[in-house]
Amino acid sequence: MKRKYIFKGLWCWIFFLVLSVLTFPGGMVSADDGYEPPTNSYLANSPWPMSHRNPYCQGSSPLRGPEASDTLGVDFSLVGMAPITLNFSAPYPDGKRYIWASSVTNIFKADPNGDHVTVLAISMKSLTGDPISGAYTVLDKDNKFYVPGNTVITVFQDAVAGDPTSDIVQSAVFTIPDTYLVSDDEHIVGMNMTYDGYLAFATSHGLVGVVSRDFTESYFVSLRADGDDEEVSNSISVDEDGGIYVVTSHFMHGLKWTGFGILDEWTATYETGPAVPPPGRLGTGSGTTPSLMGSGSMDKFVVIGDGNAPLMNLVLFWRNEIPADWEPIAPGVDIRIAAQVPILFGDPDRETSITEQSVLVRGYSAAVVSNDYGDLPSNPDLPGFLGELNVLLTNLAPYAPYGVEKFTWDPGTRQMTSTWANPDISCPNGIPTMSADSGCMYCWGQRNAIWTLEAIDWNTGESKFHKTLGFLPIYNSTYAATEIGINRSIVSGTFFGMAKIEPTDDVSNTIPLDYDPETNNVFMAGLIEHNAYADTVDYTAEKYFTDPEAYQDEVDCGTCTSQWGYTWNAMYPFTAFAFPNMDTAYWFYSLDSVQSAPLPIIRLTGQFPHCRYYSFNLYDNTSGFAVGDGFLDKDIQPDPDNLNPFQSGVGREVLNRNFTLWYVPEGHPAYAELLAAYGPNNVLEIPDALIEPSIAVRVYLPDGGYKIHGQPSDDIALPTIESFDPNQTTVAGILANPVPCPDAYNMNQEAFLARMAGAGDVERMDPETDIFKKVEFYRAPGGGWWPTVHNVYGASILRPYTIYDDELNAYPGFGEVIDLYFKVPNTPKTLAGGGAFDHGANDMRYWSITMNNFDSTFGMRAYNDETAATYTDKKGNRWVHLVAGPDNPVLKTFIRNNMTNVTFLPFDGAQIPFVLPTGKRVRSLPTVLQRNLVINPAYEYGYDAAEVRPEAVHGKAVLKYAADKWMGDYAPDGSHYTLKAFMKKYK
Repeated sequence: MKRKYIFKGLWCWIFFLVLSVLTFPGGMVSADDGYEPPTNSYLANSPWPMSHRNPYCQGSSPLRGPEASDTLGVDFSLVGMAPITLNFSAPYPDGKRYIWASSVTNIFKADPNGDHVTVLAISMKSLTGDPISGAYTVLDKDNKFYVPGNTVITVFQDAVAGDPTSDIVQSAVFTIPDTYLVSDDEHIVGMNMTYDGYLAFATSHGLVGVVSRDFTESYFVSLRADGDDEEVSNSISVDEDGGIYVVTSHFMHGLKWTGFGILDEWTATYETGPAVPPPGRLGTGSGTTPSLMGSGSMDKFVVIGDGNAPLMNLVLFWRNEIPADWEPIAPGVDIRIAAQVPILFGDPDRETSITEQSVLVRGYSAAVVSNDYGDLPSNPDLPGFLGELNVLLTNLAPYAPYGVEKFTWDPGTRQMTSTWANPDISCPNGIPTMSADSGCMYCWGQRNAIWTLEAIDWNTGESKFHKTLGFLPIYNSTYAATEIGINRSIVSGTFFGMAKIEPTDDVSNTIPLDYDPETNNVFMAGLIEHNAYADTVDYTAEKYFTDPEAYQDEVDCGTCTSQWGYTWNAMYPFTAFAFPNMDTAYWFYSLDSVQSAPLPIIRLTGQFPHCRYYSFNLYDNTSGFAVGDGFLDKDIQPDPDNLNPFQSGVGREVLNRNFTLWYVPEGHPAYAELLAAYGPNNVLEIPDALIEPSIAVRVYLPDGGYKIHGQPSDDIALPTIESFDPNQTTVAGILANPVPCPDAYNMNQEAFLARMAGAGDVERMDPETDIFKKVEFYRAPGGGWWPTVHNVYGASILRPYTIYDDELNAYPGFGEVIDLYFKVPNTPKTLAGGGAFDHGANDMRYWSITMNNFDSTFGMRAYNDETAATYTDKKGNRWVHLVAGPDNPVLKTFIRNNMTNVTFLPFDGAQIPFVLPTGKRVRSLPTVLQRNLVINPAYEYGYDAAEVRPEAVHGKAVLKYAADKWMGDYAPDGSHYTLKAFMKKYK
């Protein structure tokens, strides 16, 4: 595959497609279909030891992959930029295989075993030179990792032999002698492993080399010997007979490695395309690494996609001897070409076809994906670093390409024909793979701009299933290989790291955490999966409802349940405002009292859910202020012959758990009768002054946690909404007269953004004057931010990095690691289900600690009283040791190896500056919120005991209001540290 896009400034960057080699890993499920190329014993014995998987560069695998019946888990690791190949190792002494990879920014090792990928070691790269040279890599049988870089090949290995957790060290470097180079910017492009254990490579300017793995022998031949200015921009393939196959901008070359030299055995012409490539093409000539088809007694070919425009061809070259009776397939076509078939992706009227991903080969079949990006500019006029990243746009209309096509060679007729085509599947920029055992072709795809894993039936071309991933660039495959790894997993590099999709038996709905029982350390893991659901929702729409199809049918007859808005949940960054909690899902039902005048009477009916906390709050949707105390779970009167499981002593699993709530216009004549019939805590008046009354229902910590899309567990259903005639004066009259539903809205985002921009001083500490190296927590007043009225909040703004005010005055950061300790109150435990509440025996209902951003108010990550790692001191007090910091593998690895009882809370997106819709620039100000929910009045150390900082108090004067003055050790206490200082403290 060939990908060229330029980073202006220090260096020029070209991304390439890469897939790897398999020698059969013992114990892995695979299919013996007779099409597996010969094993190269010098490569790592693994599912994917090199780019394009094997020396034939076929990209296919005999191993079983995920299937439609599987429950798939997704894990994402933020580790380096755009690793193209994830090289799986041979088994280490512990019997496990690990990943070695080269990204634009680093070399890293990772552990893919288990539910979550763990980064084991990182070696940073210099950002000078040409990163193209790191795209194609090889891992040998001794787990030595060969990485090209400009005109050198570097060997990386474990600092401690056999220990995958040890550091990465350089053990040898080979440099191409200057006498063989023809240009200052010449660099190694492709690399492979010969079947006698030598490294073969090709440079951008047509130099082909073979070097022994200990770098004591080297051999060279130039493809420019006849004066042609040939360029190489793809990797190379190798066969067991010493063949080395290189496609250049002008020719297809078949070379021969003899063991003591390189022979240029044959050269063939092909359609290289116009001098100025059409849109979507990134240069002249082939954009695909040569793939080899056929072994043993089969017909043997080299397969490429050519550069012909506007319709590209799939081209087969006879690899060895051309049959004696063979004639050119058309006048003027090189006799070595066995087939040249236009790629139409199933559309006979198609005017343009482009494929830049290397051809996927299995047996006599070959598949290609479309990379026709339409009029996508090569260099979008975007600021700074993003100015050249057009790959980030390839999942968006109108640039997203569509089309997959499979071709098959018939050795009887000696013809290549199209087997099937699917014009509806989009694989924007990743290299596809296939599983012979599962009969599936897999690609990193997109649907409606949401990144997906696509599974395509290899025999029919029909979609078997797809897995939704997400919209953000962290899911963008960025030219990486889609690989079949261990445990039937699919792995791929992405723009910000790597992703793993794996069948799992764990159907738990709990937030994924990486907990180590030996050290009692806990880390956030796998939360990227939770973000995918919100990616499918249009959060810019003025109106959106939980069930749009049912909406109109319901509203016409007074059943308004579909008017609950979509879930707001902080599991997805940048969608839930007002410092949300990760354990909370909430839904809004908002009315416009002007348009809906007179407001109808609203009835809510439902079942008490299985969760820690449940409430209904009434807000002014134009300001965010709460109206009254709302309905609190334990105070709600159940329906006749039903029980309220939130009341002390009532079993939480009771079956009959129905309730009814009423909202009536202020002063309604039936108010008193409704109170008498349904209970004093089940009826609420809507004040006439509310322009947009908004009802919010909240679910905190459902039993079993949340599904991956942020919705609560299946047993939590939203209450039924019904509207009734407000002109009726009796309960009987109300029930007999339903009316059509009024217009309903979700949360008023414009009002919220305005609220953020104009927050009063009493609510907003000054990050420039009120933050210090020592970290203090303060009681937050709340109000005006759609608060949970039964919560009392504590908060601390952090300043790990330098920030700037509007005049660009600098305020230095205090250190990127925050080290905190605090005692924890007693709370009920409900995640496992069962039991009964005993409110008098607990200090509060729930506590959590959440990472947010001060400027944007978005939520990022959180722990609660059941997920944080606690430990007990000699006096029987329970504590949490919280370490907050960047999601830095070095920091996390240090904690794993040197510390115990740590709850690690990453900043994640909280520290990334961006611009809000209001035009305000969000600064790097992670903010930690601590919640005390439904505090027992007898408990003395909650945030309700602390005083609120008065308005206009700033600077060191704010320290007088630090919460620990009232709460003691129950308020977090600690300090900022640089990473170096933190590691020195605990090593």
